[in-house]
Amino acid sequence: MTFCKNSILFIVFLTAALTAVSAQEFTVSGDVLIGDTGTVSIFLVDLNSFNKPGASIRILEHHLTGEDLKKGSFSFSFTDIPEGEYGVRSFIDTNGNGKCDLGLFGPKEPWGMSWKTDKPFGKPKFSDMSFYVESDTYVKVIVD
Repeated sequence: MTFCKNSILFIVFLTAALTAVSAQEFTVSGDVLIGDTGTVSIFLVDLNSFNKPGASIRILEHHLTGEDLKKGSFSFSFTDIPEGEYGVRSFIDTNGNGKCDLGLFGPKEPWGMSWKTDKPFGKPKFSDMSFYVESDTYVKVIVD
């Protein structure tokens, strides 16, 4: 009976340990390069939230300071991010209305994403800006 209890306890602890190892969480951090004033919204997205305007897994807002403008950038960090494929998108709310204003051909306010290459012509796709997180990850976002 004791052997059976010990075996069950061993299996429970082993399962818990394996679950903890496979459920690691990481930090996605980076720099946003800016050239305008206002409040910057930074969105961490996955494929599902990328396809929904205004949706995100996490969002940070940062009111630009004189120091940020002098440096031309500021840093951000999303913590406790599970392994997976993500992207970062951002915009500067220059008129203070809390949203990214759109015009006939796209955003009217400065915006950017974690591009893999140069900003593509036309509507961006998730594959243009996504990256895989399996350790702490650094990205750069140029908002122009």
